[in-house]
Amino acid sequence: MRIKKSPARLQRRPSGYYWRQKIRTDLQPVLGKAELRRALGTSDLAEARHTSAILSAVTNQVISMSNGLTDDQMRDLLECKLTEALEDSEFARLSSRRPMTGEQLDDHQEALSFLLSDTREALATNDYRLARRDVDEMLREAGIELQADSESYQKMCREFLKMRARYLETEERRAVGREDHSSVTSGVARGAARSATSSSMTLQQAVERYVAEHTRPGQEMWTAKTRAENEAIFDLFLRILGKNLPIMETSRSVINEYRETLMQLPPNLNKSAKYRDKSIADVLAIKGIAPMATNTVNKNLTRVASLFRWAYRHGHVTVNPAESLTVRNSKRADEERPAFPDEELQRLFAPRKIRHPYQHWLPLLGLYTGARLEEICQAHLDDFKEVEGVMVLHICPGENKKLKSKSANRMVPLHSALLKAGLLEYIEEKRKEGSARLFPELSRGRDGYGQTASKWFSRLRRQVGVEGVFHSFRHTVATRLKEVDVPEHAIAQIMGHEHSQISTGRYGKRHEPKKLQQWIELIDFSTS
Repeated sequence: MRIKKSPARLQRRPSGYYWRQKIRTDLQPVLGKAELRRALGTSDLAEARHTSAILSAVTNQVISMSNGLTDDQMRDLLECKLTEALEDSEFARLSSRRPMTGEQLDDHQEALSFLLSDTREALATNDYRLARRDVDEMLREAGIELQADSESYQKMCREFLKMRARYLETEERRAVGREDHSSVTSGVARGAARSATSSSMTLQQAVERYVAEHTRPGQEMWTAKTRAENEAIFDLFLRILGKNLPIMETSRSVINEYRETLMQLPPNLNKSAKYRDKSIADVLAIKGIAPMATNTVNKNLTRVASLFRWAYRHGHVTVNPAESLTVRNSKRADEERPAFPDEELQRLFAPRKIRHPYQHWLPLLGLYTGARLEEICQAHLDDFKEVEGVMVLHICPGENKKLKSKSANRMVPLHSALLKAGLLEYIEEKRKEGSARLFPELSRGRDGYGQTASKWFSRLRRQVGVEGVFHSFRHTVATRLKEVDVPEHAIAQIMGHEHSQISTGRYGKRHEPKKLQQWIELIDFSTS
């Protein structure tokens, strides 16, 4: 007999379904609880899903981003998102097949009151933690980097809270039958105006204006890497749909066609000489080509959706036809870049000619620290030091050094195998030469110090017949630590990850190097 699993945020009990929503770790001390929970008062799955969707929508409004925008642009952006959120909520009501019971309505009203109270308190106390996760998520999605301590970021968080309060206030009125039709009426009028003014704009013109707005000299919203990525994505987008297609004619069905085409195309289409002079139709006609990865498809779709959000905000389209079209990834996160099997490690570390020091030390450091490629390539000699009697690699920000996240700032004890291999002697040798960096032969490029090393490792793995990439070292270390029962929160600290399963303050304090060293030493490749 097959047991049906309840959908996310729904819990099945004998008395019926319950809705559950975890509270962010930073808000748990404030709210005094780890999750919100409500009895839905029904055993019907369809009804439970509907009620859950309403409750979840209130707590998870996805708001767009701002980077160096003027106050007017920021407010206009949030106003558009407010309208979208209210329209989505109204659509959920229209889609409901059964009326709410009195108990369900009471629970809904209570949840709205609870969230609105929190939002108003956050505004009153200038506490922007409630806004940061939504703002950060959309900034990452759009490829915009913005310092959390910048004035624009603080303004965006505050305006987000104001918008969230307006949304919840409107939902409260709706929950007692007091509908406000002004937003719907203004939306219709705005849509008519947009149709009249934007019907002649082509996709190419929209892309050019979007890129120009984000790359104005002195007001750049994108890094050089993000700009190059976006321009490549939009170039392929225009190749597939055509430069002269009017933006107002880019419907949901058109974007679906773009999505289906994208899923059949090979990776690096714009870079590979094999495809450079071929049309999209010619490339699709080639048999046996491996399509690009799902994550790459989704990156393209996400950036195109950002383009249309910009177009909506500026009145060039009436709806965003590219919203929520990402492809579900059938692979688990730990399957996307698998760990190296023993036989591949043997081939990678077989005797070979070494031309530069990084070619010797980079794979070893990856194997025994689990650090990212760029984290190792950008390391300074001073990052290797003794703390409480333990030699560590301190992965930290600094001059020309960038980290992926706050959690990436960490100390990783050096495995005894690295010390036996002569790492400390190599570091001392570099100090005597007057070098400040671990690998001075690696020059800094657009994306950091890792580009040359990454290309070298790609050549090496192809030469020895290895499927994994350098990132597979991280999965190898994580897998080995799991196999010897190292706690998940300790692995997360070693790898520089946030530990999403932490729901209390039990693991709030980071482990000291001595304790981490005991776990690091459990990694054993002597039989590999």
